Amino acid sequence: MPHGKYEEAAQGRCRFCGFLSKHARYAAGWPAPRFYEVEHAERMSADGFRHYMVADTEPMCFVGAINLQEILQYQGDQKFLDAINADRKCPVWYPYMPGLSPREHYEELTMQRLENDRRDFEMRLFEMSQKAQENSLTIAKDSKAIVNDLKVIAEKNDKFSRRITFWIVLLAALQALGSILALPSVSWVQRLWRYIMGLFG
Repeated sequence: MPHGKYEEAAQGRCRFCGFLSKHARYAAGWPAPRFYEVEHAERMSADGFRHYMVADTEPMCFVGAINLQEILQYQGDQKFLDAINADRKCPVWYPYMPGLSPREHYEELTMQRLENDRRDFEMRLFEMSQKAQENSLTIAKDSKAIVNDLKVIAEKNDKFSRRITFWIVLLAALQALGSILALPSVSWVQRLWRYIMGLFG
């Protein structure tokens, strides 16, 4: 944090915020609206917010998180001081650094956010790259397993095909033999039997 560290109890309070400012309502010869720094000593009383050099000023939050002028105008100095000292846990609180204007505080916050966004983006890219590499390794392992499974299936199919072919050939031979035996003429078995009997007769 470039503005120095505040105790946790001070964070979220307007009194220690860099956006607490004096807003020039009528600045002689100066462009308006203008936002000016409120120094630490000026933050101790409501009077510190009413003048900046020759300008008539009013208290204002540079980012519009709270309407301080309305509190000062309608509720008085004490309520105003209570408001800037209250722990509002403001989500846009940014630590005050003496010497910087509210606009400069805002520019620093913007630069920090851009830098954080850049780092977050680079981290997301890195994580996506890591995830892509992990996915590639997983796909490679899965592909290898699929190839091995296909090889095993092919080998089983080849064995099965050979068995089926054997049984088809055997059944065809038996069918052919059955057809021959079913012929009405003298079968080759009878001829063979006669031949054998003739040899021994």
